[in-house]
Amino acid sequence: MSLSLACWAGISSAAPPTPALAQRAADAAAGNRSGDDIQSDFRARRVQVADLDGDGRSEILFLLTATCSQANFDCENSLTVLDALRPNDGRAQPSRLSDAAEKAHLARVRALGYVENASAQIPGEVESIRVEGGRISVAFVARKDAPQCADKCPPPGRHTWHYAWTPGALTRLETTAAKR
Repeated sequence: MSLSLACWAGISSAAPPTPALAQRAADAAAGNRSGDDIQSDFRARRVQVADLDGDGRSEILFLLTATCSQANFDCENSLTVLDALRPNDGRAQPSRLSDAAEKAHLARVRALGYVENASAQIPGEVESIRVEGGRISVAFVARKDAPQCADKCPPPGRHTWHYAWTPGALTRLETTAAKR
């Protein structure tokens, strides 16, 4: 039984997704973003698999980035969590207004068995993402006038922000600035 079928059957805790499946699921989430004249080339980077809430089912987390040109807003640079679809899950279902391209994309997401659940903008260049006991730590460098942060930016320098995931939310726990 493939992992996506296992997810639909409600036995996603049997085995975590392989790194290859996790990357494909993250790429599918990135592919759901439509580009414009400011943001384009959406990518899934630093893809990881972890049981973030201790329920025995693995989630996929990654950094979703975009290339930006002349943005006056935060360029996409978000810590993103995908969770497994469950039986009769209404997420990743096309609406009656969905065009053929959107229906095809959503079919790919359903086949992979994971859908976007929560995200949080990271206002700088990410150096690492670590998961320890369900706590996600994101180390990044904030720079003045960085495209990832146009408003409410931390002071320039190295920072580590910590998050906890619960279905539907990434909650920032605390902020620490690294000493130079």
